[in-house]
Amino acid sequence: MNERLRGLFRPAWSAPLALVLFAQWELWLGGQTNQVGPRWVDALAAATSALLLTWRRRAPLLVQAAVVAIVIPPWVVWGAPESAASFVTGLVATYAVGRWETRPLAYLAVPVAMGWAWAQVGLDPLQASVAAGWGWALWGAAGWGAGAWARQQAELGSRRDAEQQARSRAELAEQRLRIARDLHDVLANKLGVMVVHSEAAEELLVSNPARAAEAMRRVQDTGRDALREVRQLLQPLREPPVGDVEQLVAQMRTAGLPLDYTLVGEPSALHGLDAVIYRLLQEALTNVVRHVGLVPTHAVVRVGAEAVTVEVVDQGAGDGQQVTPVIEGNGILGMKERVHAIGGSMTLGPTPEGGFALRAALPFPGDRHATAEAVRGALGAREVQP
Repeated sequence: MNERLRGLFRPAWSAPLALVLFAQWELWLGGQTNQVGPRWVDALAAATSALLLTWRRRAPLLVQAAVVAIVIPPWVVWGAPESAASFVTGLVATYAVGRWETRPLAYLAVPVAMGWAWAQVGLDPLQASVAAGWGWALWGAAGWGAGAWARQQAELGSRRDAEQQARSRAELAEQRLRIARDLHDVLANKLGVMVVHSEAAEELLVSNPARAAEAMRRVQDTGRDALREVRQLLQPLREPPVGDVEQLVAQMRTAGLPLDYTLVGEPSALHGLDAVIYRLLQEALTNVVRHVGLVPTHAVVRVGAEAVTVEVVDQGAGDGQQVTPVIEGNGILGMKERVHAIGGSMTLGPTPEGGFALRAALPFPGDRHATAEAVRGALGAREVQP
């Protein structure tokens, strides 16, 4: 029951329900100007057209056409009332076409919206001329333009993200190629020297044990040098330790994110989970900044009896609507893969307060035999399946 109630406050339902309530208030309590037809007909038409907006993202042009087909016939029979709810419903429907409809079908919404406005003005008994409908018609075109602009911004954002990911992959590939070349040079040189010294030691082992021992010491020294150089070369590929979480938090705060970070428990207990914790926090905080903005955010890493839990919760945009979409992009997919690879569990989704939450339970490295129920119990929520 709680899940159903929460669903009513999601963006897909909240706007239509708000319009239904506004239309009924305007008709029955607000004293709508120029009520010319049966009140119950206008009430039914307003409620039905507003509820159709629930599907405005799936079939926006069809929804706009259906709304027009519902609201205009009563105007033809009795005349058009001067209804603010009808105007807002039309504006939302037109915006949706500009925002979510494919091109070139989306352009059909502009003449539909302008014709809608002229029809309401022309069928309004209080209006002397349809010329007064120009202003309302331009409002309809502006609604479509706002939707088209929002669509363009979203596409540009996705394109920037894709380009950034492509650059990151190219930089990583270049880095790995350089490391591979350097590794080849180090190993080819050092192993060649070690082979030469070991062969010399084998030949001198009986005739000159002292020189053979000296050759073996050179083999050992060369091997140590090789290990040191290999470690240095592979250092850039090392996963960041949990100690770097403090640096990540500082970077996010410097960027302007009001971030409250808490580590509950002994830091040494996190050994072996450092990389997963870092990547979860990094991706979650980046998503907050990217999709919601610089809003108050709480991050907690808690060492429990069964698992280590990681929680990142933002307060949302402040307008009561959840703006962070649960999109199965590379970031979320990567988080799920990391968590499930170590036998952990993860949930993510909107909060009742309008924000967004990520919670993960990570079993200790030595407790891989821990049951799935125990790990999910640490979350206190149902696991999101990959």
